[in-house]
Amino acid sequence: MPDKDYNAFSPSFVIRRISADHPFSFSVTIP
Repeated sequence: MPDKDYNAFSPSFVIRRISADHPFSFSVTIP
């Protein structure tokens, strides 16, 4: 299931969204 592409609540989407606002705080979380 392409959840990470279509699910707005998927971990990847949430992390990307947060990292967009706080790139420095989540720089370690994003590979």
